[in-house]
Amino acid sequence: MAEKGPRSGASIGNPYIIDRPLSDEDLFVGRTRALRWLRDAVSYGERLLAVGGGPGIGTTSFLLHLARMWEGETTALYVDLAPEAKTTPAALLAQLTTAVRDFVCIGSPAEVEEEESLPASLARAAEVAAPKRLLLLVDGIGKKPVEPGEWAQVVAELRAALAGCPSLLVVLGVEEPAGPGAMAIQGVPTYQLDCLSADESEELLRNLGRARIGYEHGAIRAIYNLCGGHPYLVQAFGFVLFERLGGEGRVTYHDVLSVEQEVVEVGNPVFGRTWENSSPAERVVLAALQSLRGRHGVFTRRDVQDGARWQGVELPDQIISDGLRLLVARKVLRPLSQEGYEFAVRLFQNWLAANVTLANVVREVSHSKKAALSVGLRWPRRRVNWGTVLLWVALIAIVVSAFVLWSERGSGQLTTPTPTSRVPVVASPTLSLGLLGTKIAYAQREHADATWDIWVMGYDGTDPVRLTNGPRNNIQPAWSPDVRRIYFVSDRDGNREIYVMNADGTGQTNLTRDGSEDWTPAVSPDGKTVAFASIRDGNWEIYVMNADGSRPTRLTRNTAADYSPVWSPDGSRLAFQSNRDGNWEIYIMNADGSNQQRLTYSDATDSSPAWSPDGSQIAFESYRDGDMEIYVMNADGSNQVNLTNEHTANDHGPTWSPDGTHIAFYSNRAGGWDIYTMKADGTGQTNITFSPVHEQAPAWQPYQRR
Repeated sequence: MAEKGPRSGASIGNPYIIDRPLSDEDLFVGRTRALRWLRDAVSYGERLLAVGGGPGIGTTSFLLHLARMWEGETTALYVDLAPEAKTTPAALLAQLTTAVRDFVCIGSPAEVEEEESLPASLARAAEVAAPKRLLLLVDGIGKKPVEPGEWAQVVAELRAALAGCPSLLVVLGVEEPAGPGAMAIQGVPTYQLDCLSADESEELLRNLGRARIGYEHGAIRAIYNLCGGHPYLVQAFGFVLFERLGGEGRVTYHDVLSVEQEVVEVGNPVFGRTWENSSPAERVVLAALQSLRGRHGVFTRRDVQDGARWQGVELPDQIISDGLRLLVARKVLRPLSQEGYEFAVRLFQNWLAANVTLANVVREVSHSKKAALSVGLRWPRRRVNWGTVLLWVALIAIVVSAFVLWSERGSGQLTTPTPTSRVPVVASPTLSLGLLGTKIAYAQREHADATWDIWVMGYDGTDPVRLTNGPRNNIQPAWSPDVRRIYFVSDRDGNREIYVMNADGTGQTNLTRDGSEDWTPAVSPDGKTVAFASIRDGNWEIYVMNADGSRPTRLTRNTAADYSPVWSPDGSRLAFQSNRDGNWEIYIMNADGSNQQRLTYSDATDSSPAWSPDGSQIAFESYRDGDMEIYVMNADGSNQVNLTNEHTANDHGPTWSPDGTHIAFYSNRAGGWDIYTMKADGTGQTNITFSPVHEQAPAWQPYQRR
């Protein structure tokens, strides 16, 4: 973890750590691959090794944990060179030698020569540690602005000590091993620490907050998407949310978004160090990217050039290439394809937007003469292609005329369309005629600080109508089979409850009326039973109740979390998601809770199952490709196929059309949350709500059953 002063006003007992590295008494999550790499390297005879990464990645915490893990085999001596004020090779070696001498004096009454060299001091220390091996952990390399050759002299002294001391093992902790610190450890086998996985991030958040606060699945996912699993920032989210909720309650997706900027401020030391460690070419590229917000951190090489031009700067191709290459090497950026990139930590782009401008960076770089940037601080001159302009004017006129004629259909006079918050869209040509007249219910909010409400629209995104309107959130709509009612979740009574209303929004009624959280409703095909998830018995379990809210009955009994139930078309089974095997997977069971079986086996999250109308397939969302995608599989779990294949965004919440030919879902691929439809084979993906507002959780209306 990154070193940072204590946060003023922090509540007593906040379990999330942001002011110090993790000690041997703290929860330590992940890093199994790094530990395995170290063990394998030592078994092959390596005795000088290095681990590290970017600022706040947890290098110090890893070294301290390493000492605990190897406690039975070694005696550990930890030395941090970063606090040393002087940065000459002599000063650094003196600091390291003094620490070793102090260790010898504590472990042995023998006199220690003041002028003894580092190799000699380490030889004495190894004798004190015997019969165990001496594990020397040298931290702080790369954190100081010293020349590479100066660090190399420290490493050379350590090599000399290893030559004369067979029982010595040295592990170096290095900041930015792929960047400026790389020369300091040239020739030393190095493992670059990466961010935590989605499951590791979830384990950290849930385990630390277990006794005090809980997290919705969507909240966990949002935190991971924003910070990319960066361990310090995961803890920062937990810390800030713990403070926001007063140490108790349940974190929602909305809570996460509301503290985003505050976490950016808490993470300022991490972001600042990342910026300081950047080369001139990297800084220019990052400054160009800060103007591309709203794309969820995804961009191409061309976007970098366009972003610079929008700020009045023309960037040479070589500068862009060098900057992107170095940023990928330092894992500030991730390559998505030959041309696509994304921020490893999406919040870093927020920090850049608040602290960096391309004009200032170019001036600083040009004045420092550290990079030959052929840039001009003016808008690049472009020739206007008037033929193209006239063509676009003609196309716009045609579209406007078509829309006016469409809006006047069925009437003999000019009408004024009712204004809505959505840009009008044209019906998708990929949808079948059998879907004409069907509707999609969904949740919408105007902006990140607004509350969610339930809306309905035509199957093609037209004619949106608002059904709920209040100061609290209304989410997760689910149709009754006769399409006369919509079940949904609302927190209007202080906690999330299952509600029902008529399809026109009237008669809104609380069905569950329980002090605990209830959510993810699903109505049985006969309309008599509603399945839902609840934490009323102290753990998230699947329940069923009568359609009027009576006789709630618990179906699952597991110490892990179970939610998102969905009925098979014949009403005999339920699919749901659970993390009972250590990871979110899709399961099925009989309608009475018996015969629970696992369908998916992936190391990544699988969630939000949706049964096809004919019962032969189950659509779901999965993070197995590094981003959330819509998958489909046979009802027995076989033949799992990625339908969306859009690796620059996240796709969620599949719902089948009543004829089984299409799937609706929501995605952030257009810069905000919109609802899309596609054919059941994944083709014909179409944005039907392209608008500045947020739309999520679509529920396709079934064919009416009487």
